[in-house]
Amino acid sequence: MSRRVNRREFLRTVAIGAAGIVAAGCAMPTPQVVEKVVERVVEKPVEKIVEKEKIVEKPVEKIVEKVVPQTVVVQKVTGGLPVPRAETAVINETTVYRIFDSMNPYIPNGLLHSGSGMVLSRLMYLNWATGESIHMLAESYKYNDKFDELTFKTRKEAKWNDGKPFTAKDIAFTVDMLRANTQLSFGAAMKKWVAGVTVADDYTVTLKLTAPNPRFHWYFKQQSSCVIVQEAEWKGKDPTTYKAFPPIGTGPYKFHSAVPEARMYIYEKVENWWGKALGYDPGPKYTVWQTSPPPEAEIQDIADNYIDHSHSYTSDAKLLRRTQDLNKAVVLAPWRDPCPRGIWFNCAKYPLSKPEVRWALHHCIDKKKAAESLYPWPTVPATYHWADWDANKKYDFSDVLKEFDLEFNVATANKILDDLGFKKGADGIRVDDKGNKMDYTILVPQVGVTGEYPIALDFAENLGKAGIKANVKWVEYPPFNDARELGTFDITSHWWCGNWQEPPYTYASYLVEQLKPVNERATAGNWPRVNDPELDKLIKQMEGMSPDDPKIMDVYKQAFRVWMKNLPAVPVVQTTFVMPFNTKYWKGWPDEKNIYAVPFTWWPEFQFVLYKVTKA
Repeated sequence: MSRRVNRREFLRTVAIGAAGIVAAGCAMPTPQVVEKVVERVVEKPVEKIVEKEKIVEKPVEKIVEKVVPQTVVVQKVTGGLPVPRAETAVINETTVYRIFDSMNPYIPNGLLHSGSGMVLSRLMYLNWATGESIHMLAESYKYNDKFDELTFKTRKEAKWNDGKPFTAKDIAFTVDMLRANTQLSFGAAMKKWVAGVTVADDYTVTLKLTAPNPRFHWYFKQQSSCVIVQEAEWKGKDPTTYKAFPPIGTGPYKFHSAVPEARMYIYEKVENWWGKALGYDPGPKYTVWQTSPPPEAEIQDIADNYIDHSHSYTSDAKLLRRTQDLNKAVVLAPWRDPCPRGIWFNCAKYPLSKPEVRWALHHCIDKKKAAESLYPWPTVPATYHWADWDANKKYDFSDVLKEFDLEFNVATANKILDDLGFKKGADGIRVDDKGNKMDYTILVPQVGVTGEYPIALDFAENLGKAGIKANVKWVEYPPFNDARELGTFDITSHWWCGNWQEPPYTYASYLVEQLKPVNERATAGNWPRVNDPELDKLIKQMEGMSPDDPKIMDVYKQAFRVWMKNLPAVPVVQTTFVMPFNTKYWKGWPDEKNIYAVPFTWWPEFQFVLYKVTKA
């Protein structure tokens, strides 16, 4: 019988913790306080090497020294942590952390990964679990009648964690900086849509748009939204290289330290945080974010109460239940990923280009089996092309669904194909009316994980019963994506990702104007080669309407009906990830009975979980 390994033993095995602050529980000297830190502002990056309490810096050109009013505490590491366990929420992630000295949200590899959303607040949020709209830095926003001007009012109480007030000037500076640097994230969008920025006072900023766009505010609200930076800090810096470190943010936490040898970040609660006035006050004084070890080590860590969240097996039912068996304090928080898993058809390939054929294939998809036994954690069949969040309940078009036969029934598939005159040959495989054998390959971009591969295998087996030959082929994502964009695939089994904040607007990605011939790359959208002028007309109607306009719901419904009639893709199952949380030190985590906020630790909205968490 093999011995169980915990995180500390695992890290020691792979030689992590050989230098600096060691995360393997090694003894450290008595904690000392350094009253002054010399910050070196240089034209080239400074390579810093941490050797216990000493900071050694390699000399570089043109060094300017200044004394920074900062206190750095070098503490003894206890139990694998440089901060007290009882005051800390320890969050594991599967991401291998490699960036430890940069908080630039606009450049590749420029941002501390998980936890950065606790430091860098957004103007607004949406609680995707409940549908609640949350105004954070922005007290309000308003469009003019033409939807070509957007005005934000900022909160007077909002402050940066260096004590300076957050103002409308920071929004103006950020937008102008992005407009001037289109290579940055959001730069191209700001350049395309913003004609100019006007600051009326410290709390009012207006963006003049280049054209009407009633959805422009989503750039500052959606899950991965544009971060506002401090003008006083960033002015005069090159935003394509500036590291913005240590970070100056407006969120409830500030950067405390990093332990690269342990793949670990530590954030410390901002005392007297301005958000408390809004009722937001996180429970843990510290949050630690670290790279997960393999499942066996991670299960042991949560069993031993070293961590509050394990992350390497969030869709593995057996390991999740085993975690609860080992530690009765663990609760599970299942929640839907925004992307259901589904089947896609190449609408440019005959006879898959015929809606009747796609409907025949639809009747060969056993959604119930896929949800109950093919997906690694029992989930539910997907009715719509979006997550079944409470926020999406308003898009319940059940009256439209009644117009269609949604039953899994291979006999129905056979009848449709028989009526089309697609007869079976001597080998049992059907031949269409142009003499083409119905012989297809179902591409899958990953095996295991979230059920794409077994769903495809079961679908292929059912297609065989309808006289259609299908084989399942796994390919890595780059060639898989090439096949999609070039239109060289037949059928795929993968995720169904669309517009999260306005799901029916997803159809805008499948306009006729985006069509490309097969073997020509579709980079602007419509990779399944949907050719539906009726859908186009409805999308154009949506574009000119505010998503807050009550009349738009009827347009949504019409678009959904047209999509269902032509069926370019079929949602199969809702994608469920299950987040294990440990209640030994902290209580109030989301659980199976109460998903009050997004439990995904890698989302910036996870802060709304930390506001509910209190000491056990």
